Amino acid sequence: MDSINQLISLTQILEQKENLKKLDKYFLSHEFIYIFITNLKVICNNLISIDALIKIDQFEDAMSIFRKYIETYLLLLSVLENPTIASIYAKHNFLIGQRACGKDTENIEKLIRNNPKNFLEYGYLEKLINNYDSKTSLSMSDVARAAKKQDFHRWYKVASNFMHNSLVSTKTDKEHGIERLNEWMSTSVSYLVNRVSSAIIME
Repeated sequence: MDSINQLISLTQILEQKENLKKLDKYFLSHEFIYIFITNLKVICNNLISIDALIKIDQFEDAMSIFRKYIETYLLLLSVLENPTIASIYAKHNFLIGQRACGKDTENIEKLIRNNPKNFLEYGYLEKLINNYDSKTSLSMSDVARAAKKQDFHRWYKVASNFMHNSLVSTKTDKEHGIERLNEWMSTSVSYLVNRVSSAIIME
């Protein structure tokens, strides 16, 4: 699949010494650079899994992984479009990992208390949201807005729908669904490669 090769190539290019320096200059966060490159590899593996599932006629499972793909994709893109929040994203990412491992949970709970719903997951967007306060409800919609790709958020919602329903209940033709899924993967990867190239590599 061309999309997979494009992502592999992008990751290899970014790992070159001169481009790591450009990433450092752009994000001003060593921690986020590691997260960025690692998650580029993660979404590449997502695409490989999706492609394999489509080939064995497991479209619904492919859509489930696509949801993970587009979520990670939009999170990365939201910071790419707003590099000044890279360090705070890295902090939130670390705390999410700590909570998942059952570490430092007491201090983490103190941190998120009296903060908006889903603060730990999306609170890195705090500086970007007007009228931000404890009543704010943070979601993937805010992430997509920060990423400047709200149209991609529609794909996330479609994929989420498949996690709770089936082809029959959603009245989706499988062949058409696969066609759209391939289109979404191709479009999203092409956009990301071009955006990273214009923002960082070609600087």
